[in-house]
Amino acid sequence: MLLQLTEPSAAHPKSDMLDEIAIGIDLGTTYSLVGYVKNGRPYIIPVEGEETRLPSAVSWRHDMMHVGTVALTHLLDTPQHVFTSVKRLMGKGMEQDVAMRHIPESDKILKLDERSFSPVEISDEILKVLKNKAESHLGQMVEKVVITVPAYFDEIARFATRKAATLAGLEVLRIVNEPTAAVLAYGLDEKPEGFYAVYDLGGGTFDFSVLKLTRGVFQVLGTGGDVALGGDDVDHALANLLIHERQSLFPKESVTAAFYKTVCHQARFMKEQLSLHEQVAIRLEGDEGSSDHTITRDILIRLITPMIERTCSLCADVLSSVDVPSQKLQGIVLVGGSTRLPVIREMLEEHFGCPLFSDVSPDEAVVSGAALQAYALTAGRKDSALLIDVTPLSLGLETMGGIVERIIERNSPIPISKAQVFTTYQ
Repeated sequence: MLLQLTEPSAAHPKSDMLDEIAIGIDLGTTYSLVGYVKNGRPYIIPVEGEETRLPSAVSWRHDMMHVGTVALTHLLDTPQHVFTSVKRLMGKGMEQDVAMRHIPESDKILKLDERSFSPVEISDEILKVLKNKAESHLGQMVEKVVITVPAYFDEIARFATRKAATLAGLEVLRIVNEPTAAVLAYGLDEKPEGFYAVYDLGGGTFDFSVLKLTRGVFQVLGTGGDVALGGDDVDHALANLLIHERQSLFPKESVTAAFYKTVCHQARFMKEQLSLHEQVAIRLEGDEGSSDHTITRDILIRLITPMIERTCSLCADVLSSVDVPSQKLQGIVLVGGSTRLPVIREMLEEHFGCPLFSDVSPDEAVVSGAALQAYALTAGRKDSALLIDVTPLSLGLETMGGIVERIIERNSPIPISKAQVFTTYQ
């Protein structure tokens, strides 16, 4: 048996691609972005007016798919027809997603009327919009893309992401881990040699990677994370608090899946505003009437602290696995919209005690790195930073008795190939 992990960098003759523009896409849980390299620098393409972030939301209405902000507006009247956070379901069934278990059962089914939709199909719709926006901006067809995924995505989830891109009419040049893309965007190869880390807390996933910089070469030593931990969990915690307060006013009111989804949308708004203000007030409208709610930053801190402690525990596991104490870190790159919250930065500074890098917008770091990688692959740049990545999970084969024989260990540098002989059993 032969297991092989490679990067398809040599599969495309560069002479055929000199006039082509390849794009980079960050297919996010909450927002998705698209960019390319313009005059040697990454440029993020506006997708809705001047806004560069496309909400990763899709609605089915009047026999048509709607994507982005317009899909979110449908939460007001037909929330049961709006799909959000489908990235958490890529490559797996709904029943496997631990993070979705607290959501009402009727809200877990990607099915409307007589039609059903897979996470791949929903992601395809988001990617089509990003592709069309890029083509309109560039004035030419776009067929090639570098797309990012959480470092802890398994091969099934990565295949599902690639399939969604193919359905959208895009040829995937490379699947890049999100922390790896962020490193490319920050240009850390110009920093002093030593150990660095990437703390990536997005809407639905968390990744932590440790890297070593030596003579301009970055090697990913180890990576870890949780594909069911992110800003969405804060939204649900806030939503549950709001519903609890409301039920004390209207104890007979039933919480439908549609109403819960609307409250989650309001909770996300409050969370984002609390990064700027000490308190935020909203009004909820339901079957029994309206209710006013005020959430302070202190309440948010109380709700978010267990999640941050969980991420710090995962960080410690990764650092321990690669035998790098936190005291040796030269700095930590912050990635993901959730890292905008002041409480998260304060807790990380206290926990690690090293510089936090946030020069590049946490929302745009990943897509900027993807765009740089797309440019390097198509334009044939020789001065691109060399970054050696790893496989985040062990790969093996199930043998007799349900025992898994590991062939490629987690955190093995890629590309890698290993061969092992097995005999059949009768």
